[in-house]
Amino acid sequence: MRILIADDEELTRKGIISSIDWESLGITQIDSADDGINALSYAQKAAPDILLTDVRMPRMDGIELSKRLRGLVNGCPIIFMSGYSDKEYLKAAINLKAVSYVEKPFTPDDITEALAEAVSLVQKQELQRESNQFFEQEASSKLALTLTQPGASLPDASALPFDHSRYFTTLILSTGEQMLHMPDATRSELFARIRRQLAGYHMGELHTMKHTAYVILHLYSEKKQPPQTLVLICQYIRDLLRSYRLLQFHLVLGETVKGCENIYISYNSAVLLLQSAFFTPYETILDPNEDGHTISVTYMNEFPARFRDALSKRDAQAADALCEELAGKLQNNRGLLPNQARDLYYKLLMVISNLEYDAKVSTTADVSAQSPLGQLNDCMNYSDVHALLRHAVTGYFASLETAVTENATLFLIKDYISKNYSDSNLSIKDISDHVHLSSSYLCTVFKTETGQTLNQYLTNFRMEKAKQLLADPRNKINEIAARVGYGDQNYFGKTFKKVVGLSPSEYREKESL
Repeated sequence: MRILIADDEELTRKGIISSIDWESLGITQIDSADDGINALSYAQKAAPDILLTDVRMPRMDGIELSKRLRGLVNGCPIIFMSGYSDKEYLKAAINLKAVSYVEKPFTPDDITEALAEAVSLVQKQELQRESNQFFEQEASSKLALTLTQPGASLPDASALPFDHSRYFTTLILSTGEQMLHMPDATRSELFARIRRQLAGYHMGELHTMKHTAYVILHLYSEKKQPPQTLVLICQYIRDLLRSYRLLQFHLVLGETVKGCENIYISYNSAVLLLQSAFFTPYETILDPNEDGHTISVTYMNEFPARFRDALSKRDAQAADALCEELAGKLQNNRGLLPNQARDLYYKLLMVISNLEYDAKVSTTADVSAQSPLGQLNDCMNYSDVHALLRHAVTGYFASLETAVTENATLFLIKDYISKNYSDSNLSIKDISDHVHLSSSYLCTVFKTETGQTLNQYLTNFRMEKAKQLLADPRNKINEIAARVGYGDQNYFGKTFKKVVGLSPSEYREKESL
């Protein structure tokens, strides 16, 4: 809180500043001036929250200063000081709604009491402003959401921040939950800066948040804005989001429409275009006026067979070329839905899995503890999806190069475990039934071939999967235990420490350093 002290007597000013416990009052900034003119100059540079002023001063007295200040800072509490019992000054103070009138000579307690009353008033005013802003924003947010629905019942035109004939363009900011976790004051500041930028184009905005991950801004103006202006605004907002250290976001523009009853058309076009954000790098501006390429259904249907053929022939160069070709088709694609891309990539990952099985080799690449479908569903953009495929292809060819001819029965055992290790009820009998051998003979064969018991192999396999999951701090330890086949978290912890030498939490902490 900032106070401005105006008094032509230096001793009085210094005495007040040195004798008051400002910190206890919540006042952190103190400006002082020797007359009304200089005080007004201070106020113009940094508006005070409270004015403590002498009534009689040279050049400009306290009454005139207060009148001028009220024109700059509405509602600023004023405390008058005077050594004269002048009724005219008292009348002026009353007319200006001064908080207090302190007669000289006064004590520090007199000033402190008057200041405490002024501080209380400032705090009440601030709470009222915050309350008004909250309800205004709530109403504005509700209206912005209503406008996304066709045939929505709109309030009376006088209650709208725009008239019905304006031009509107919906802008969707896809930010994940980053905006939700931003402090209220920071978020308010961000939107205030956006509004100031829009004002330079004679535009306004109405915004709301939806599903915690999206900010919807309805931009409006009296005249239809050219596409390049809208892109410039998006570029400004993109730079602004970067300055607030927001990451992994997209900006998506809808079509421009006329009339607030048609905002839903702009909004729906932005939602459709938002699907394409999956195929573009983060921080991309998606503009409906730009053409994006599409991919044919025939190409999608034929690609898995071409991919299988290259892998079956063990032609790494051809497989790499096909991966690059596919990326070229899907990056910045506007005709495909994210789930269609995931479905295609799932088929490709299964091609690799089936060929590994046929060749009786296990990939040397790190294998996620999730199924291919689970991995794909966790991918937030196309780049991550394609990286999964490239990782799998690299692992496939590496396994072919380093593969040692493995006992067919041993391969079947390991393959079965890799697909069922998350089942807490998985038993040696289940495995022996799968390979059509007795449990005792199965255990003998496995120990002879590998040098370890089947139970040791299963435990070590589960612990390796657990270590992979622990590398991601989003995975909770109790969830990891269940995902690697342990219903009892305590038993999982003891087993992990016995095998790895550290508890799960200790291992996670060590790996994060």
